[in-house]
Amino acid sequence: MYILQADKKPERYLKWANAFVVVYSIVCRGSFDEASRYLDIVSKYQRLSGNDGPVALVGNKADLERYRFIELH
Repeated sequence: MYILQADKKPERYLKWANAFVVVYSIVCRGSFDEASRYLDIVSKYQRLSGNDGPVALVGNKADLERYRFIELH
């Protein structure tokens, strides 16, 4: 597992990944926006490379539900 937090070129780590887990904080809108950016990068990589590994988006800090910025759908 490699953490891509604040990485300027996350694409370089996609080549050896078999699965992708993107984690964001439910109490930070910026974290969710950054997670969305990473999901776009992963999606583009998968389309171009044929890598069809699983992708999971995980909301962290559920214990801080009362401060939630990201709504459930």
